[in-house]
Amino acid sequence: MTMRQILSGCGLVVGLWLCTWTGAAAQAVAAPRAEACNAEMGKFVQALDFVRDAQGPQAATQLREKLLPAKLEAELMGQDGTCAVVKYLRGKRLLG
Repeated sequence: MTMRQILSGCGLVVGLWLCTWTGAAAQAVAAPRAEACNAEMGKFVQALDFVRDAQGPQAATQLREKLLPAKLEAELMGQDGTCAVVKYLRGKRLLG
């Protein structure tokens, strides 16, 4: 085995390790972001629950459809999950 073959093998091992490490780091960063988005979405759901309790399920359903149409919600969830929905709601000034 030549030195070049050994170094090529080491490069592959180091490359795989770096890919694994950076993937794990990206997941570690994404987890708190997803939790924050879920918490923000929870606030929106709580507001709808309040409307449901105060005015009934039909009023809450109509309000939700007016503020966040189901088709749009599905499209946003497909893009970036809950964070895309939260970004949309913030843009409409429905979340703080």
